[in-house]
Parts: sequence; structure tokens; C-alpha cells
Amino acid sequence: MTAVSLPRTRAPRAARDFLVTHLLDPDRGGAHAATDPTGARPLGTERRLVDQASAVLAVAAHPGLTAELATAAAGLDALADRHGHAGFLEVTDRGWTPHGAQRLRTTRYQVHAATALLVRAHRQDDDRLRARAVDLLNRCLSTTRDGVFPTALTADWRDAAVPTPSRQATVAAIRALATADMLGESDVDIDPLPALTRELTAAARRAMAGPAPGTVLAAEALTRCGPLARVALALAHAGRLLGTSGHLGTASALLEFAATRLHDPVHGGFWDRPAITGPGYHPYRTQRTADAIDLLQACSALRATGGTDHGVSVLARTALVALADHQHGGFHSGLEHIEGAPVLLRHKSTHVHAALARVPDEEFDR
Repeated sequence: MTAVSLPRTRAPRAARDFLVTHLLDPDRGGAHAATDPTGARPLGTERRLVDQASAVLAVAAHPGLTAELATAAAGLDALADRHGHAGFLEVTDRGWTPHGAQRLRTTRYQVHAATALLVRAHRQDDDRLRARAVDLLNRCLSTTRDGVFPTALTADWRDAAVPTPSRQATVAAIRALATADMLGESDVDIDPLPALTRELTAAARRAMAGPAPGTVLAAEALTRCGPLARVALALAHAGRLLGTSGHLGTASALLEFAATRLHDPVHGGFWDRPAITGPGYHPYRTQRTADAIDLLQACSALRATGGTDHGVSVLARTALVALADHQHGGFHSGLEHIEGAPVLLRHKSTHVHAALARVPDEEFDR
């Protein structure tokens, strides 16, 4: 792929600054889901587990942010189950009042929260939190069967409430195992990793092979940019953990496949999905900031193991720099293209800023 020149920037630092200044809530603890473009007005009426866990992971990565970690951690603590069950509530109103009974535990969200709790425990040197995080993560890992997680479980963890396989949970679990390994955490059960990796590898190869002519794609088919990038990231981690070059090769090929199919040379971003034409299809697609971050994280993990990213990291960095808000700070959420006309998605989300804050600053100095 053709490389393009990239301005030197500290995009991860800019994302981190916007996160701690505008998206964390020092009054009620935790993080807002999003703000308006200026960062002055929180958007939405809910607190979501995924945002609280993401904020903790982003802030805990930086030792100088002690007070900010306490604020982020307060959001995670506010979502702890209130009936003695393991795990976390997944959504409340802005004042931390739960919506309904919440009898389900979404596997990928619980894995993500367990990872955040583990990172926080190591950062704060808290054995009680560490034991709780390891217990929750192992509890999640114990629900896999033949490399497949159920989408959701009952709150008491006894049954699969939504048995549909969740590839997103598999990706989250492999990322959690990679994090535990980097922390030197020996009590997390790594035994499911080979089966999890086999399932992801098979999905990646099916995606790159493409459907047979006339085949209707299944709902879980791996075609969108974000999922492709996250599977590549998980396979890069798995290759490092298992010491297998084949998985690294698959991750590298998947990144090249995603960029070849979804990079837009006109606007410089990545389409969220392939173009679909025909009767009944709406002609718009989106270039999501989060997708470019997912690609960049996958590239970084792959190169750290000696793999090649085929120049995808350059394209991803360029896309992110173009979505920076030089007036108010932070990053817009993407570009939506409706019949060819780009419309900037100006809201600023915790999801985007927490993910980019975890990318090493040096990634933008290359």
C-alpha cells in the first residue's frame, strides 16, 4: 500500500486529556457515555458498564493520574451487583439507579469489566480487588465450550440466557488473557486459549475466502471493519501467548484484507462495512473513528511480535489525525456519508477517547 505523509502528533495524549477533562464525572464518579463537541454538556441519560471499564483501563495505564483513576473506578464500583452475585450491572440512569431487574450478564461486557478491575488492582496493589477480578475473569472463561462463549448468562451464572455464540466475547477474552500475562498474573486460567484461537482463526479464514456465489451472509459473518480489526488484534495476542507464527500470519493477512476492502482513498478513512447496493438498501456508510483505533491497536500488537501490518498503521493514523477537533480538543466520532455527502459526527464518546488513550504515544512518532 502507498504510504502517506503524517503530521507528527500526540493523538493518544489528546484523547487522554479530553477523557479526563470532559468525559469523567468528578461529581458522581465514573464516565459519561459522550459529550457535545465542546465537552461542556454530557449527552445521554445512561451509565454503561462498557464505558466505566474502558475509562478505568485508559486512566490506569498512566501512573500520574491517581485522582482520575479514583473517579473512573467509582463508576465501576457503582455498577457492582447489589444482590451478592458475581459481576456487574450493565446499565443505570445517570444517578446510578439500575434499569429494571437486569437478570442477564453479557459475557463480553463482564470480561471487559473483569480486565479493568484486574488492571486497577495491580495499579493500586490491592489484593482484595485482584482476587475479585481473577474470580470474575475465570468465571467468564469457564463458560466457554469448544472455543465458543454464550452471548449472555443469567445473573447467578448458572445458565446461558442467550446461548447464541459471541465472537466479541472471544475477542475480549483473548485480550484479557494477554493483559493478565503482561501483568504477570498467574492465577488466570489460560487453558481455553487454544480453542478460542482456533475458532477465531477459522472465522478469519472464512472472511478472507469470501462467501460462495449466491450465498446469503449469516448475521455473524465477519465483514465489518471494527470486528475484522478486533479479530486481528486478538490473533496477534494469541500468537504471542502461544508462540505460534501461523496466528500472527493470519492476523497480518486479515489486516491487509480489511484495509484493501474498506479503506477510502478519497476521504482517508475506513468504511464501517462493504458497499451494499440493490433494492431496499440505504446508500449510506460511516467512517468510524473507533474502527481506525481498532486497526491501529491491532497493528501495534502485531508489530510488537515481529509481524508486519502492511502499512495499515499509516492509513489508520492518517484517518485519526483527520478526525481530530483542533478547536475544542478530542476527536469526533466519525464521518457519515449519505449519498456521497460527508457529514461529521461531532459528539465525543468515552468509547473512542478511552481506546485511543491506550495506544502508545510513540505510535504517532513513527
